[in-house]
Amino acid sequence: DNIVKKVKNFCKTNEISNATFYMSIYGIYVNKRTNLTNFFLSTANKNRRKISEMLMTGMTTKTAYFVVKIQNESFSDFAKNMRISLKSCYQHMNYIYNYVKELFKKYNDNRPVPSKIFLSYQDLKVDTDKMNINFEIEGDNNVGTYGFDVISIHIFEYKGKVKIIYDYLSEQYSKEEIKEINDGIINIINQVNENNNILIGNIKI
Repeated sequence: DNIVKKVKNFCKTNEISNATFYMSIYGIYVNKRTNLTNFFLSTANKNRRKISEMLMTGMTTKTAYFVVKIQNESFSDFAKNMRISLKSCYQHMNYIYNYVKELFKKYNDNRPVPSKIFLSYQDLKVDTDKMNINFEIEGDNNVGTYGFDVISIHIFEYKGKVKIIYDYLSEQYSKEEIKEINDGIINIINQVNENNNILIGNIKI
C-alpha cells in the first residue's frame, strides 16, 4: 500500500498517468539489462471500451509500440518524456497498424525491438452496478501468448492495489529468472520513490 501511494503521489505531482510511470520503470529495466539506450517497447492494450464490449468474443487487445530514449537525466524528466512518447502511441490506437508502419519507417536506423517482452497496464475501475455484474479479478495465464517464447508482464490496478502478473513458458524460463526480473523492477520503483530526481545512471537493479 505504501509503495502504491508514493507512486500515485509522484504521478499527481508530475502530471503523468500511472501507466506512464510503470512503462518508464520497464524502459529503465530494459536499459539496465541490455545497455540499449534507444529502442522500441511494445505494449498490449484493450481495444474494448465498455463492459458490454468486453463480454463479446474475439480479440480484446492491440499491440502498440513506443520509443524509449535513455539519457542520464532525472527519473522525473524521463517519465515526462515517456508521457509524450506514449501519448503519440495511444492517440493512434484506432489505426495502430498504420501508425506502427509509419513509426518503423520514420526510425529506419535498425533501432532494436526487444521482442520477447510485452507490457500491459490495466486500470480495472469498473462500475459493476450499472451492469448488475459481480466479478473478481484472478491472476491466471493469458492464453493469448500460449506457446510463444515471450514474457508478458501485466500490471493490474484494482481496488487501490497493484498486481503484477508474469505470463511465461515454464519450459523456457524458471521461477528464479522471473523472480529476478520482479525483484529488479521493485528495486527500481523503490529507488525512484525514495528520490524522484535520481539520475538514471545512478539507478541499480
